[in-house]
This record gives sequence, C-alpha cells and structure tokens, in this order.
Amino acid sequence: MTSLFYSALFGAVLINVMVFFIWEPVSMKAWIMMASVAILGSLGQFFTIKGYSNVEASVAAPFTYISLIMATFWGILIFGEFPTSSTLIGALVIAASGLYVWHRETRIKKRAKS
Repeated sequence: MTSLFYSALFGAVLINVMVFFIWEPVSMKAWIMMASVAILGSLGQFFTIKGYSNVEASVAAPFTYISLIMATFWGILIFGEFPTSSTLIGALVIAASGLYVWHRETRIKKRAKS
C-alpha cells in the first residue's frame, strides 16, 4: 500500500505542476475518462504490487512482458501507430533478456534442490 500511495502521490504532484501552465476547462465526459484512467491505473498498479509480493520476481517478471504486446496492440488500434523496426528489435532484446534470466534462475534452483 505504501508503494501504491507514493506512486500515486508522485504522479499527482507531477501532473499538477505540468497542468498548472496549460489547463483548460474540460467536459464531463473528459472528467469521467480521466477518473477511469486513474482508477484502472491504480488497480493495475495495486495488482502488480500484490503479484510481486506473493511470488518471486523471477516467476512474475515474464508476465510483465505482456505489457509490451498490449502497448503495441493498443497503439495500433487506438492511435494507428505502428512500432518502428528499432522499437521491435529493442522489445525483442528486452524480452529475450528477461526470458534468459528466468531460464537461468530456474536451472540454478533445480541444481540447488538436487
């Protein structure tokens, strides 16, 4: 809960400082959308924190790579923005590195048990 609180506090302070100079009145629909993003983002952060507190990071980390796929999907669907080749190569390097570390850690644990 502490991590969630400070993440939200940091985000709120940062956004308020940035918005102070460019704020324009928004519609009720925009308020609802902003509240929805805040609630869903907070829930996502909460569940990520809970997930990492219930299992070892080496078990949960590979699932975070799904966020790369989902970000690409939503970027294409909502914004019509396709990733560049360098972005795809970078994502593959990140995912491959994470999978390698996961594979290595599971092998080390198997050796330690035997």
